Amino acid sequence: MKPFLNNRIRKGDNFLAAWKRVNDQFTHGSPRLLAHPILKKRVTPHGTIVKNFSPDTWDHPFRIKVSTEFLSVSTGTVNGIIPYINTVNGGYLRLNGVNANGDFDYDSGVVPIMQMDTSKINDDRTTYVMIKIKRNQESGLFGTKVDAEGNVTATTHEDIQISFEKEFEGPTAASGANEFGYHPIGLIRFDTATTDVVTAFQICHFNLRYAYQDRRASLAEIAENPDDFTVGRHVFYPS
Repeated sequence: MKPFLNNRIRKGDNFLAAWKRVNDQFTHGSPRLLAHPILKKRVTPHGTIVKNFSPDTWDHPFRIKVSTEFLSVSTGTVNGIIPYINTVNGGYLRLNGVNANGDFDYDSGVVPIMQMDTSKINDDRTTYVMIKIKRNQESGLFGTKVDAEGNVTATTHEDIQISFEKEFEGPTAASGANEFGYHPIGLIRFDTATTDVVTAFQICHFNLRYAYQDRRASLAEIAENPDDFTVGRHVFYPS
């Protein structure tokens, strides 16, 4: 039987009879619903319901993609700067595949990939994918920095890069790591043996702005502890 043969409805045709022809064509004719993981079929007394479970995709900035051993992060910016990623080839490239000289590294492919750091897995078998920023002398990240001689130098991987960290906010400030700011972009969960990725949860969906807010110890704090360790704030927000 050829599908949809003689199923055209013409002016004056009996609607119920025409509908019965169309229904019989789908019930006994050529069309078939093939099994597929994203399709779910449910037959009810009133008809067959088909649902498509294909997830909608959104190619947003800093989108993480993971495998058992590797991580890739789509291009995103912080204050207009594209972070670096430590590639499996042993060199640092920006997320768009451009090296420190501004040249595209054709050997790395379109999206550079990074080796998973299993040393940064928590006791609950999770690890955070972070943007790690080193604040400069101007108490923030502005795309350039000034060295001790007053020369303006370009931002390198030491200033802004992708990293794995155990804690949501990165290493604690009390450890003396306050010169670095951390912003989570994804959470990865591993299996019991921590050898395979179970799921990856996206946290960040936008380009970011960054600023550092300095904090001075109050007189009361200084009176109580003259060596009080002051901690500033690393502020991130969508741009």
